[in-house]
Formats: sequence, structure tokens, C-alpha cells
Amino acid sequence: MSLYTQRRVRRETGVCGGVLSIPEERMPVSFLLRCFAAGMSHREILRAYPQLSEEDLRLALLAAAERLECDDEAVAG
Repeated sequence: MSLYTQRRVRRETGVCGGVLSIPEERMPVSFLLRCFAAGMSHREILRAYPQLSEEDLRLALLAAAERLECDDEAVAG
């Protein structure tokens, strides 16, 4: 994961069960992905969770994509 992304989106022991999240906001990345999958737009998510920023949403998506790429590389060997 890029250093830029790690500043805001990371795993932190004792926060959100240690899963990939935005620790300062106690918001798991998987929850944000589920919001998008349920059809919520960026604006709807930001309205529902005003503590988040547009940048937070972009970084959460980037972190998830980077994690998938790492998993793919591990499988491909």
C-alpha cells in the first residue's frame, strides 16, 4: 500500500477489530465498499457519515484495490 494511503487508511490494533479502516473515524474499508455495492453514491455516503471526506472515500477504494493486487500477486507467485 502506498505511503500516502497508509497515512489515512490502515490496520490499527484495537480499532475496528484490526481490519483495514480509517482509524480516526472508526470506519472499516469493507463497510464503505458495501455502501457502494448497495448503490450509495459518494454524496449519499458523505451525507450519512459527515466525518468522512471525499478524499477518505478515494483512499479507501485505492487501499482496497491495492490489497486485491497484492493478493493477486501472491497467488500468481
